[in-house]
Amino acid sequence: ESDERVHEVKISKEYKLQKHPVTQLQYFLVMQHNPSYFNKAEYAEPGVSPITINGTTLFCPNCPVDSVSKLDAEKFIQAFNMNNNDKPFRLATEAEWERAAKGPGKHSQYLDAQWIANHVLHKGNSGGQTQPVGKRAANGYGLHDMIGNVWEHVADFHQLYPQEPVVDPRSAGIIPVIRGGAFNSCETVMTPTKRAIIDGKVSTNSALGFRVAR
Repeated sequence: ESDERVHEVKISKEYKLQKHPVTQLQYFLVMQHNPSYFNKAEYAEPGVSPITINGTTLFCPNCPVDSVSKLDAEKFIQAFNMNNNDKPFRLATEAEWERAAKGPGKHSQYLDAQWIANHVLHKGNSGGQTQPVGKRAANGYGLHDMIGNVWEHVADFHQLYPQEPVVDPRSAGIIPVIRGGAFNSCETVMTPTKRAIIDGKVSTNSALGFRVAR
């Protein structure tokens, strides 16, 4: 896209990302409800029995939670941090997310058909639904589903990339950025640099999820 210009970014601080997107089970255990569209018997994980907790059945507990807005993700993190005495969790910045998604390899690998087949859940191989996290191969940093399965919320809002070098960039605004593509995305546009936007912090759909960072 026109705003995906090449520019120099430096990340000066160490950070960690969750190995995979937040699952339906993880979300339920913190928030006591599951907003996921793909929590139905027909989307159950093959060979895995549904889990019922306090009267709520999770048909695919290991699938990424979906249908969460950016505000939902922030509320989850706030609630989770209330019981966490360690370094608090948060959403990754857009720059942190992209660096992690690229891994240590060359960007050209993400255009390779075999790499996509091994690592990416997309429109052509998803069967029209999310699938359990971690089933596709991890990238060079050991992270699963960075590309595909569900789009992921990040901390930043949409702005054009600067032309000058930047350090630890953060952006404010009203239009959230999402990254990574999803089960219903075309494989030809699914790379670590792909950006997309949603209408606002309460906007959601069945292809939206997130992972935490710290």
